[in-house]
Amino acid sequence: MDEQFKPLEDNAVVTIPPNYRFGLSHHTFRVNEFIWAAIRPFSQGIISSLSSYPRDIGDKWFYDGLDCEILRPGAKGWQKGKVIINIILEFCPDEPEIEETPPNEQPEISEPESPLDDLRQLINQNNHKTNE
Repeated sequence: MDEQFKPLEDNAVVTIPPNYRFGLSHHTFRVNEFIWAAIRPFSQGIISSLSSYPRDIGDKWFYDGLDCEILRPGAKGWQKGKVIINIILEFCPDEPEIEETPPNEQPEISEPESPLDDLRQLINQNNHKTNE
């Protein structure tokens, strides 16, 4: 399966088959509403009553994708596709890392030491060209 899943905007509206909803009392919802509902079961000990849901609910939500329709703000209508839960962990260091550049990788300073250096270089180049 070579499907390209992309993140939905928090304010996009999704509708799914009613028997695949969990944590919500309705099957049409905003993405951010679903995220909060999906987090709740994990924080309370991972969905304890899976027997009331289809057997493939985990595969659909986390691996294969669940058939759905989405409505994005400004869109002309509902768009059919699949939705998948993708949990991403992010890290923020307590102190920012300071990157040091090794001495042999220091950027070269190309600014002239004196304002006349540019003029001298130009004159030398012109003299070199006329001598050839």
